[in-house]
Amino acid sequence: MSGVLQIQKKDGSSQDYDRRKLLTSLIRAQATPEQAMRVATDIETWLVSQNIQVVKSDDIKARIMEDLNKINPDAAHAYEVYKKAVAEAQK
Repeated sequence: MSGVLQIQKKDGSSQDYDRRKLLTSLIRAQATPEQAMRVATDIETWLVSQNIQVVKSDDIKARIMEDLNKINPDAAHAYEVYKKAVAEAQK
């Protein structure tokens, strides 16, 4: 990906997109490493095709859920639970 993609968090702050962080969260949600790589690649392809430089965290999460549901519904559910737990811990 060219340029630095920014993820806009719910609190309004931004952070750089980090593929490793996405892969780690997907694997923690029971996706296989291969599935995690596939989802990350699909997300990055989507972002590039849309010429997106800043994406809201909720938008990227929805796209991740959509992609992950297609290949591993159990991991998609676990990812959703994991992200909710992380959000609660940050409050």
